[in-house]
Amino acid sequence: MCSVFSFGSGVMLIFLTKGEKELKDPVHGIWLHFFELKFLLSMFLTPLVYPLTSVFAEEGESNISDQAIIKIQFYIIVFLCFYSTFTKYFREEVCQNFEVDVVM
Repeated sequence: MCSVFSFGSGVMLIFLTKGEKELKDPVHGIWLHFFELKFLLSMFLTPLVYPLTSVFAEEGESNISDQAIIKIQFYIIVFLCFYSTFTKYFREEVCQNFEVDVVM
């Protein structure tokens, strides 16, 4: 439940940050790809991880063990701690929060 709530609040924050602004700059496209990767990785933290793990299972197995799923989720959480910070920095400093600079 917590992962679903956290994910939902993150998506809402993106829509609040973006607002009515159009993302036409090529740098904004890069940020969108960062966000898509973050979305895909966060799917491994929800109960959807069980059907997705069949990709990583050894031949002949339908799913990998629960112990391996816990390890995968731990490493994803550690990676997302750093990746989320980088994505926020990229949005604020490189994309300037999607603000249009009237001088430029």
